[in-house]
Amino acid sequence: MVVLVCAAGCDEGGNKGVNDPCTGNSDCADNICHLGICASASPAANGQHCNGIGDCKSFVCTNGQCKQGSMPNGSSCLHGEQCASKSCVKGLCAGDASPDASPDMARDMGTTDSGAPEASAPDQAAADAAPADKGSIGDLPPGICKPSSSQSCYDGKSGCVGKPGGTYTCEGICAAGTQTCDSKGQWGPCQGGQVPATETCNGKDDDCDKTSDNGVCFTKWTDVKLPKPGSDDLAVWSLQATGKELLVGGVFGSAGAGVIYRSTNSGGSFKLVHTGGEKVVSIARDGKAALAVSFDGSIHISKDGGEKWSTYKDPCWAKGVDFGAVAVHGKLMLVVGQIYVCRSDDGGGTWATKALMPKPAATPHLYGAAIARNKKTAQTVALVVGGMAKPGNPKPHWVFRSVDGGKTWKDIKGDLSSKEMSPFNEVRMLDDGHAVIVGANGVLYWSQDWGLSWSSKKLGSNEFNALDMSSSGLVLVASKYSPNVYLSKDSGYLFLKAPYTSSTMNQHKTSVALDGNGTAYIGSNSKKDTLVRAY
Repeated sequence: MVVLVCAAGCDEGGNKGVNDPCTGNSDCADNICHLGICASASPAANGQHCNGIGDCKSFVCTNGQCKQGSMPNGSSCLHGEQCASKSCVKGLCAGDASPDASPDMARDMGTTDSGAPEASAPDQAAADAAPADKGSIGDLPPGICKPSSSQSCYDGKSGCVGKPGGTYTCEGICAAGTQTCDSKGQWGPCQGGQVPATETCNGKDDDCDKTSDNGVCFTKWTDVKLPKPGSDDLAVWSLQATGKELLVGGVFGSAGAGVIYRSTNSGGSFKLVHTGGEKVVSIARDGKAALAVSFDGSIHISKDGGEKWSTYKDPCWAKGVDFGAVAVHGKLMLVVGQIYVCRSDDGGGTWATKALMPKPAATPHLYGAAIARNKKTAQTVALVVGGMAKPGNPKPHWVFRSVDGGKTWKDIKGDLSSKEMSPFNEVRMLDDGHAVIVGANGVLYWSQDWGLSWSSKKLGSNEFNALDMSSSGLVLVASKYSPNVYLSKDSGYLFLKAPYTSSTMNQHKTSVALDGNGTAYIGSNSKKDTLVRAY
């Protein structure tokens, strides 16, 4: 004999309310007995609010909403309405597909007039094979769980696969949780499980895709061959990655011809898209606007993401001002070299040159430039960095900051470490305010407020001359004279030494690039195996 207790309240005659267990319609007052539960005679429709399965009758009450059930055989279930077969046997969907609808609800739903389940031959075979449902209440339909009983569960969309008997097989850090049956005979929320998380460089499979540290540690570096236009040597000096598109700038042959390559498939193949000027020492891109500069001051501009280029010879300064770096943000373009900043605010149509300091006896060089938009203050912030060699003296660094898109500049080197006297080689800055500067003696500076304040850290003793930062906060730093490569996942706050190995490119690294999709690139001017990539 099964003793049933009213969960929603009984009338004076002892009849039960909606969502209380029942054995027949006579137990439910003005309601009906459906699948062993008192169900409303006017059940909520699909999509409407509900408090329990009795409110929905022909649907499933899931997270307070009536929903049509369509789970395949083998899925964990509370009652048959959750299953495509309309049959829940010992906690698992089983049996043939649901029969066509007919006025006879008891026959269509696989129940008797009393509301008890009626097992077909296939259902019975599945029931014999399935483990016992420890949460069932006597002879009530399977899925009406026993209060305080528990079972395994999983809320993630991937990472774990359900197995017959209610167990789960999981990948990586993902794990099944536990849900407990409440006082109304329904399973509560899934607790204690682990769903996929963001992949981090920690030796674990955080996103549960069967691979550890993929796309964040860059553990497997492979050589990439660029199609040379002849038999002469090719050296890479600059890289820029946007999604699956990669721009490579360099120099080819004894004549020192500048070249630009483009890939649209993450470095799988390349096309030589431009030749002209001397070696291409810096490339930047924002949207479809791309900007590059050669060592002789030639400026190259593309308006289609780097497929077609136009070259402008010495638009900013007289011949003899060499080297340089570029930055682009919208229509604002900056080119830096020696003590000068050349600026265009119309996408390269017109240019204006400004000297940032009086020209000293020993010529300094500005090596890096970056632009970001501070939406809080509506300011376009720009940074340029460099250094100067003085015979017999340390090499001082230079850092200039602008908050009006490069129209006016302030020397902020005093805002950084007064003890740091080595030149700065590269800078990157994001629109969220994060900025990173690398220098010649292994010291790195990082800012969280568009360069207003800075913190420093020592990564090593070698010169760091290659830097890139993705919009997701990944930072990659490489040394010209050391095999070491460093990786940060938090915009430069914490760095780890990345497991970098290459058969040939342990020195002469000139540039790095992050595409934001889990691929990293390193370029070299060693003229052999000049580009490597890792996922």
